[in-house]
Amino acid sequence: MWAKKSEFKENVFRCPFCFFLLVLSRSAARLIEGIEDNDIKVLDQIDLKKTNMIEIHETNIAQIDASCSYCYNIFLGDYKVFKCGNCGSYYHEPCLKKMYNEMKACRFCGAEISS
Repeated sequence: MWAKKSEFKENVFRCPFCFFLLVLSRSAARLIEGIEDNDIKVLDQIDLKKTNMIEIHETNIAQIDASCSYCYNIFLGDYKVFKCGNCGSYYHEPCLKKMYNEMKACRFCGAEISS
């Protein structure tokens, strides 16, 4: 929908989230032309997956071979670490709190965090 309302050239659009200019091929632009606004559906809260954040025991933090999915820093044991029960992504406790206040969903998989 945002691509159809772009003020740029026929196949150049500005992303409403990151504001970068995106160039679509002519075939992709033709697909957009065929979509009507009433064909676009928004998911209700009911359709969203839910997840729990599982606390990782402090003795297991050093064995995590991943970085925080929010800040992308590695886990040094300074903070509690939580794992998304849906997708398995990890978060520092302060990052999880910030993310919960911002969107109440896992940043990686989009599942709604149960409080």
